[in-house]
Amino acid sequence: MARPKKQTVDYFPHDCITSRSLGIVQTQHGNDGYAFWFKLLQLLGKTEGHFFDYNNRDDWLFLLVETHVPDEKARAILETLASVGSIDKELWEKKIIWSQHFVDNVADVYMRRKVGLPTRPGSISFPLSAVQITQVSGDKRTIKEMRQEEQGKISTMIKYYEDNTGRMPTPADLEKMIDFSDHYPDGWFEKAVDEVKNSKDPINAPMRYIEKIMENWKTEGVNPFDKLRTKPHKQESTTTAKLKEGLNKKLR
Repeated sequence: MARPKKQTVDYFPHDCITSRSLGIVQTQHGNDGYAFWFKLLQLLGKTEGHFFDYNNRDDWLFLLVETHVPDEKARAILETLASVGSIDKELWEKKIIWSQHFVDNVADVYMRRKVGLPTRPGSISFPLSAVQITQVSGDKRTIKEMRQEEQGKISTMIKYYEDNTGRMPTPADLEKMIDFSDHYPDGWFEKAVDEVKNSKDPINAPMRYIEKIMENWKTEGVNPFDKLRTKPHKQESTTTAKLKEGLNKKLR
């Protein structure tokens, strides 16, 4: 069996000289700030893709457990880390933790791997960190192989997904978007995202739900652009309700 490819590391450099940004964190938050930072780096190191999404409350609680600080203290430290550039401020505002400095420090590890160095979540080249062009087979495509207009279509899908779900797509999510653009009519993805956004109940795995709802539309011959479906308070169809209920039970 081939060894699975991974975007995690077992170690990272720990400089003996305290950086200016870490000095600020330690001054403002004491040893809690110092300990939080290195426990956070440990978490990023062992997390696939080296970024941590805490939009889900369970993931936020897990972060608190890993760093051993209370809720308010953790939020204050993260705000400081974002303000001094230790973590990406734009992504932090979306509850995504990404440290470019950390990834740069472990770049040497990936020189000996077939999987690429992770890149900033949300960037157009993000899926290539999980799927190398040399490893593409059959009709599976990556964004680099697309024409310019196709890249623009995927970029629009990414932005619509982020703006309406508050989540950053993972490499697997972006691969699905490429597949959706090939197999579903223009605009279907956005309509499926609207189903997630307008749901009265939380959708635990938005991209999986989006995939299932579009499969359902295609199978049943449903036109998601039907004006009746666009009314915000229109009652869900029995099929949609059953699909949502089944998916959420499975993903709990």
